[in-house]
Amino acid sequence: MPSCRPDVIPAIVYKIIEMKPTTIVDVGAGCGKWGVLCREYLKYWCNINPLITGIEAFKGYKNPAHDIYNKFIYGDVLDYLTEVQNVDLVLCIDVIEHMTKEQGRQFMDAISGNYIICTPNYWHAQGESFGNRYEKHVSLWKPEDFENAVVVANRYIVGWR
Repeated sequence: MPSCRPDVIPAIVYKIIEMKPTTIVDVGAGCGKWGVLCREYLKYWCNINPLITGIEAFKGYKNPAHDIYNKFIYGDVLDYLTEVQNVDLVLCIDVIEHMTKEQGRQFMDAISGNYIICTPNYWHAQGESFGNRYEKHVSLWKPEDFENAVVVANRYIVGWR
């Protein structure tokens, strides 16, 4: 889905404010919500105008909010792992469950800075949707899969480094 669960937005926004990143990669940018939220909160709460790159595998989610990004890439993040290196923060909100555990670990190992990853804390079978083959759920993650993690609303993991 090109959006995320509303329950997790405050926890993630506060973590972004705490981290104060100046360079961000938003993996699975979807509708562009996280680019907009990063711009707004970092500018007005931290006086930071971050450089933000969006990566989205599915071109069908293209919309005007993508103009908020300094750079936008359409493609599978596993083909663009150099983009998650040498940045302050990588956001991966409701994306890692669409990767196998091996792919997800490869992705996390490629990140040289901090990350915030959000994923369901339960198995939720989901196939392709919205015409997007990348929407299929293929893995289940647990809090211990991340360096730091909290469970939000007993249903969602927010992990970070």
